Amino acid sequence: MSLPALPLLLLATALAIAVAGTLPSTQPSTLHLTLPATLQPYDDFHYPVEETAEAKAASTPVLVAIANGVASLLYKGAPVHAKVGDDVGDWRLVGLRQAPAFAVVEREWARWGMLVILRTDGSSIPLRKSVGDLASIRQPYFNFTGADPDYFTRIAAGLNDVASAMAANLTVDGEADYSSLAATLAPQVRTCFVFGFE
Repeated sequence: MSLPALPLLLLATALAIAVAGTLPSTQPSTLHLTLPATLQPYDDFHYPVEETAEAKAASTPVLVAIANGVASLLYKGAPVHAKVGDDVGDWRLVGLRQAPAFAVVEREWARWGMLVILRTDGSSIPLRKSVGDLASIRQPYFNFTGADPDYFTRIAAGLNDVASAMAANLTVDGEADYSSLAATLAPQVRTCFVFGFE
């Protein structure tokens, strides 16, 4: 099938469903489940909520020049001379190159970090790291059956999307979002499908 034909096929299919009256209802689900008190909205440790504020508050050094393996920088307006491995305020100088001249600084917060490539023309390229201070890594532990021993049975046997309904109940507006969905489903590294042949 050619690519231009695909939108026509989708339009024709939607039109056929609409004419047949089989479009799914837009009415909100009447399924209301209460969540165990131990289920909380998911704290996304890959993109922590504090990252935005920490990034805005961070002052990045400015590279002025490099000579003889020493970077001349400005940090918060004050001149700093550093070699690879030296601290520059809250940052650490992790790399230098003479030509073309650039330096790389790194900073780690508790749950994320950043590398920044600094150029002598004042420009910089930030590179986000999903890991910060290694000692601060605390991935959430999911114990759904601690408060509700039948949790996975209800998920597996539900005729509706039980996990989505529970996730919607976690939000103020009743619309499931990433945090609420993640709070109702265990990460793949914590799940295992076991079956047997009879």
